Amino acid sequence: MIAIFAHTKLYLAKDATDMRKSFRGLIPLTEAVLQEEPVSGHLFVFLNRRQDLMKILYWDGTGFCTWYKRLERGSFQRPPAVAGEERPGLELSTAQLSLILEGIDLTSVRQRLRFQRFSAKSTASVTRRTSKGRQKRVLDASIPRDPAALDAGPGRHRAAAGRAHAGAGDAILGAGDR
Repeated sequence: MIAIFAHTKLYLAKDATDMRKSFRGLIPLTEAVLQEEPVSGHLFVFLNRRQDLMKILYWDGTGFCTWYKRLERGSFQRPPAVAGEERPGLELSTAQLSLILEGIDLTSVRQRLRFQRFSAKSTASVTRRTSKGRQKRVLDASIPRDPAALDAGPGRHRAAAGRAHAGAGDAILGAGDR
């Protein structure tokens, strides 16, 4: 079972990986190809050339673990590359990983707007209705960008911060859950 928490990032290697590699082969790939620290606690996803084998490498705090899946039929689908993206790795969301594992076509999936906690790096935006009734995301300077400011802000920000609890966005993937 892999526990994926809200702060855990998932990285997918864009190039095919030799699935004969174990810990000693995947750790250098994580450092060199994905340019990430393998003991960070993040999940590193590797696919073979035929895309019917997947390995996930992660550090659980006491040692490295691998999760391995072989498809009997079909193949995993890589997310479409972002134009201008030069990195050899691609950051995934937990939802994208779940869709890949379930075999759902990622090009036909559309994600609806959801509440996200603001970080110091994020741009504050809200959804407004246009004159034609459509939703549009616009920048809003009245929304604090600092998470600590949510507690000190106007009443509506304090209420939103109270609803967001530490477990929001946590997911657990098990053998039968995927």
